[in-house]
Amino acid sequence: MGATAILFAWDAGRALRDGDDDVAVANMIAASGSGIWALYTIGLLASPWLLGLGVGLLVAGVIGTVLLADGAVEQAIKHGPFGTKQRLPQMNDPLQAYQQLLGALGEPRVQIERLQLWQSKAGAADKGRLLAAQNEARVYLAPQDWVVEVSTPLLGQFRNGLDFRLIAREVLRTRGHTSGWTYRYQPIPKEKLGALVLTGNRLLFVLPAQFAVASADDPLRYRQAIEYSLKVYAQFQLGETICHAGDPFPGYNHITLPQPKPRNWEAFAAQMPTDGDNTDDVAYWLITQRDFAKI
Repeated sequence: MGATAILFAWDAGRALRDGDDDVAVANMIAASGSGIWALYTIGLLASPWLLGLGVGLLVAGVIGTVLLADGAVEQAIKHGPFGTKQRLPQMNDPLQAYQQLLGALGEPRVQIERLQLWQSKAGAADKGRLLAAQNEARVYLAPQDWVVEVSTPLLGQFRNGLDFRLIAREVLRTRGHTSGWTYRYQPIPKEKLGALVLTGNRLLFVLPAQFAVASADDPLRYRQAIEYSLKVYAQFQLGETICHAGDPFPGYNHITLPQPKPRNWEAFAAQMPTDGDNTDDVAYWLITQRDFAKI
């Protein structure tokens, strides 16, 4: 517990250096709780009430570090051109500062559902747009196809869906009565429907299911557990990449989403994600996985 107290105090100093004052206070509270616990353990404090106080401070401090951590918007404001904290290096470039703030405000979200489940929740207007797009493309949509719905407040300000990259793979895992989980992975080469605009800030993609789903009366369901998941890697290029002659603000009409958080910023590179990458592992990529579910 003494070592834990030292680690919390070190985290408090690092948070204070980064301008995250609330997290620094929470870490110091956790450090004091750990310190009280350590003193009780070696016998320098004998009251169980003090031990209870130490445990309470430790728990409150840990929860506080999670709840009070600065989000991307707060980081961009605090460390930006008009912020009160130490300016981050990339914020000295007006274009980078603008893209960091805009990226934080327009952070995209991804929701993944089976088509059948999505249709059961969707409104009449969304269903109508999907049916019209399906008829126009002349494709068959199966109930077990995957729906990937992307939302961002910036969508309506740019060229809807023209420069979006979506990489997906379906995962099947099975487990017999006497064996562990086994996994099968299948990339999805092409979507059935892509970049269907639902509203001013929502886009929809329909991806074909890669693994057949056993029917309810299939004996296979009783011999093993079968679960499915979908992992999606998404990147959004909003606006035109070219600069027009006479443009007074070149580059300001183009941004790559998602932007890294300001404190974790790195220059854009055409790095492709890999199967082992998880959320926030690859800058400028949004990685989302649908939890494994029985069908």
